[in-house]
Amino acid sequence: MKKKSVIILFSLIIALVTHAGKIEDNSFLLEEAYNQEDGVVQLIQSYQYTKVNSQKSQGVYTLTVEIPAPNRTHQFSFTLPHTTATENNVTNSGVNDISLNYRYQLMDSEKIAMSPRVSIILPTGKRETGLGTSALGLQFNIPLSFELNKSWINHYNFGYTYTNQAQSAGGAIGSNTISTNFGTSFIYLASDTLNLMTEFIHNSADTSNGDGTKSRSESYYISPGLRYAINTQSVQYVPGIALPIGIGPSESEDYSVLLYFSIEGKLW
Repeated sequence: MKKKSVIILFSLIIALVTHAGKIEDNSFLLEEAYNQEDGVVQLIQSYQYTKVNSQKSQGVYTLTVEIPAPNRTHQFSFTLPHTTATENNVTNSGVNDISLNYRYQLMDSEKIAMSPRVSIILPTGKRETGLGTSALGLQFNIPLSFELNKSWINHYNFGYTYTNQAQSAGGAIGSNTISTNFGTSFIYLASDTLNLMTEFIHNSADTSNGDGTKSRSESYYISPGLRYAINTQSVQYVPGIALPIGIGPSESEDYSVLLYFSIEGKLW
């Protein structure tokens, strides 16, 4: 699908919808600054497939479980990523580096929320296949959420990741690497159960070359999408879909599609 056609399609959807409501969930590429309510546990799954060209593609499945510890002020979560990457008819598949996360609900007013997060990234992936760094990492991220009015919510993420002596698939000499991330999203509250979304993310990342040196890469994406809440008496299901579009240095990719599904319920 042409990029202009995707943007026009979502613009038409927005123009056709007129009601307002609110879903406090996770965005697909960003964190929203709302910790889990007391006793409510959320299981989040996403799968993003990216076709770079006829010889290169990648599929990333991510499972995150968010748990109040023991209430909304403090939240523990863990993230399990699995990647399948194909290049020149060679496929590598496996678990990436797992993250253990803690978030503190620093602010939670009617109009603004903030929940800083710190994560320990464990070296569980295999660097020999390009699915890990064989090194321990530390990540900080600050999600901010603003309720602009009854129909629009705006989110921001500011993050920093440090990896000590990260290694690469092609060498055994590590380098200390630093990555930064910035993102913003606008959520249109189309109804009590339907949200239309546009996310923008920028990542600037060091990569170890395996010989004591490192390289830096930049990526930029804008991602239109939508999510829909299915509410039962005790559980909320939220399926969603987005079409991340590479811009700038990421524009060469053919296409990308992201599927999202979360399950949220009160356990105690």
